[in-house]
Amino acid sequence: MHVFPPSMAGTGDGHRAFDLASNSSMTNGSVGDLVVANGRTITVKYKGGEQKILVPDDVPVVNLVPADRSLLKPGVKVVLFAQKAADGSYTAKAISAGENGLKPPM
Repeated sequence: MHVFPPSMAGTGDGHRAFDLASNSSMTNGSVGDLVVANGRTITVKYKGGEQKILVPDDVPVVNLVPADRSLLKPGVKVVLFAQKAADGSYTAKAISAGENGLKPPM
């Protein structure tokens, strides 16, 4: 689970299929209710709807914070989203980099 900083509120709002694993989905929005009982159930609200999501205790919670390119070094684990250009090259649109040996979840 990724927690966006306030400056990124609204980024990617919505609920959609995701290619991480078979039958996976992604929901981006604002957390409303949080119920702690047999895991954590959160209500994520986004424009046009909301989803109740069970977040098991073993799911890592990562705070996204703005950083600079100095984190991008050989051996650092990253998750990136890229866009393919007509010439076949790719441009990174967003990069999550682990710090102090952390591997970003995804």
